[in-house]
Amino acid sequence: MANVPERQQIVPEDFDKEDQDAAGRIAGPFNTYVEQLNEILNNNLTFSDNFRGAVKILTLSGDQSVTFRYDRREAPVGMWVVNYRNVDDSSDVVTDPVSVQWRYDGQGNIVITKVAGLDSAKNYSVTFFIVSG
Repeated sequence: MANVPERQQIVPEDFDKEDQDAAGRIAGPFNTYVEQLNEILNNNLTFSDNFRGAVKILTLSGDQSVTFRYDRREAPVGMWVVNYRNVDDSSDVVTDPVSVQWRYDGQGNIVITKVAGLDSAKNYSVTFFIVSG
């Protein structure tokens, strides 16, 4: 996707003399909004701040069950493993696909029952993207 085009601003002097006063009243708030929107779309769009969901980093083994609070208004509908690393041995390479088995208990808790593809005898730092509906 290409960058958002450079922002344009409302300049009261670009309007007819009789319309400059009205244009001046809306120019400030409108120009500020467009500038902030342009900044967000071009540089600062983050998953955590802008999507219904969360990023969660946990340290666990492959077959360890973990429960944690999910304090969002909407229930989670998906969870992705986006990163993982062996916390005890940085040279350890995981060759199997990694996925997560989980459920939502309806009481504000996510229960991870297994992270498939990780060695159950090793500890990993795992980053999850949780998506709300």
